[in-house]
Amino acid sequence: MLATSARGCEPSRTQAYDAFRRGASIEEVMALTARARSTISGYLADFIVTERPASIDAWLTREQYDTIVPAVERLGTERLKPIYEEFEGRISYDDIRLVVAHRVARVSSPPGFARSRGDAEENRLSPRPRVKSLILRAP
Repeated sequence: MLATSARGCEPSRTQAYDAFRRGASIEEVMALTARARSTISGYLADFIVTERPASIDAWLTREQYDTIVPAVERLGTERLKPIYEEFEGRISYDDIRLVVAHRVARVSSPPGFARSRGDAEENRLSPRPRVKSLILRAP
């Protein structure tokens, strides 16, 4: 039986997070875990929100990031489709999702920090930050 992390994540997610911490690319993590690109992109978005890296340059060029950020700031983080449509399909949902995850992680409370009693209850019941639901639904 394969061990999972303390959070109860499945082994492939744990492997992915470990690889992301080392700066592995999406393609490298796909090969390591034998998971689809969409799955690994989802893992990476979760990783960014949870781990809060200062930069996501390992997975997106600075030019791509700087192109997407103004649309995210203008259109918000609740839905990806308006941002995707803003770029007329020239930028992938995956790239948009990573930028949104990074922006959300930068403005959200640190893991384990609760702003209200409701937040504290949700943090106790769920290992994932509340903001995750804001960035993982494409259209």
